[in-house]
Amino acid sequence: MITETKIRDDLSTVVKKLQTQYKYYKKISSILGMLTIALSSSIPIIISLSENNVHLLIIVSVFSAIITLIQTTNSTFKIEDKKNLIGNTLIAIKKEQLLFDIHASPYNQTDDENVKTLVQNIINSSEQSFDDFFDSVK
Repeated sequence: MITETKIRDDLSTVVKKLQTQYKYYKKISSILGMLTIALSSSIPIIISLSENNVHLLIIVSVFSAIITLIQTTNSTFKIEDKKNLIGNTLIAIKKEQLLFDIHASPYNQTDDENVKTLVQNIINSSEQSFDDFFDSVK
């Protein structure tokens, strides 16, 4: 039999794992974004300096190639989409967890009914998040 305590512990574990994954994807996304901005904004400066030194144009080419690799990595691995999916799932689970913990509607029934409702609500919200994710990657 699944108890409310077991459910709370399991939810806390899931939330911690999702938070770790979310932080990872957020960090990767931020680093790649900042790197793209830095490289992109330096290209015009380097081009203006290349009047005196034509060899600087090689740096422009390298920076352009790196920007292309970053964009390809983002697109191929869908880093932003994964970050958003995990973030949305995390929000939905934390919302249900809070309602469950304080026995607010719809969790103001018997323990068994509350557990069933919690599982069903999490499944429904996860399905919606995954549907949104797969629609965005088509």
